[in-house]
Amino acid sequence: MTKEQALLDYPPQNDEERAALDLAYAGRRAILSRWQHDLLAGVASARIVELPGANLYMFLSNEADVLREVRAFAATLP
Repeated sequence: MTKEQALLDYPPQNDEERAALDLAYAGRRAILSRWQHDLLAGVASARIVELPGANLYMFLSNEADVLREVRAFAATLP
């Protein structure tokens, strides 16, 4: 979820809630960045594709994008 979407879904009622939302978002982003770094460091051929607006079931919300990327990956296999 993007920070903008979180603000729409859970609008902060005051500065304290906004600060908590900012902190939670920054923490999730830091964890994601670490996972991405670790993957790219461990698998030289890895590629990370971000799909803005995708939900947990990205194969439904972004079917064409997922199929394109899976096909591109499959084409690299021996």
